[in-house]
Amino acid sequence: MIRHAVDEAVLAAGDGPDLPSAVRAQRIAVEQPFGAEKVQLLAVVAELNGVEVMWDDEWALATLVGFAGDLDLVEALFASLLVQAMRAMDQAVAEASHRRAPAFRRAFLLAYGSRIGQRLEATRLQVGREALAQHGAALVPVLAERRDAVRRVAEQLFPDSGPMRTRMVDAEGWDAGHRAAAAATLAAPSDPPDGAGPGPAGTPARRR
Repeated sequence: MIRHAVDEAVLAAGDGPDLPSAVRAQRIAVEQPFGAEKVQLLAVVAELNGVEVMWDDEWALATLVGFAGDLDLVEALFASLLVQAMRAMDQAVAEASHRRAPAFRRAFLLAYGSRIGQRLEATRLQVGREALAQHGAALVPVLAERRDAVRRVAEQLFPDSGPMRTRMVDAEGWDAGHRAAAAATLAAPSDPPDGAGPGPAGTPARRR
């Protein structure tokens, strides 16, 4: 996915398009309950591909802002990872000591998204090194210009957005989600060491 996005960015730069005019907005319905926790996973996938995420909690809608090819890639990977997360969470809940607690499920999803973010970041760094070797230093401003164009359009569309906040989470749920994400299927050549234990989970998503 990342290699495809880089190649597309290089080709687009050669055509010299007006970048902001090529940025699109695309909505995704995120099923409740725990929509805010699920959208954290969407956010880390989007960040990997230079896409901004805006979350409307009232309507359970996430708006993706980015280039068309990137939007499609983000939606496809998010759908795959979310299916894996829900299956793993159902199994973990059945084995949990307090299986009925919503806190367990929230923590599971937050940890899952956090760990997936670590794995995707490792992939991004490796592919970035390969891309620099292939395309040279000229690639850096190309990617920076695309991210800046997406960010500016997102700010124009959602001028009153702010960062999402998360709470301290259930330790058992966090551990279960972390393990599930480490075993999830995605195209990552290598994984970084396991992250820290339960705590507030950061995300690039913003709330409308």
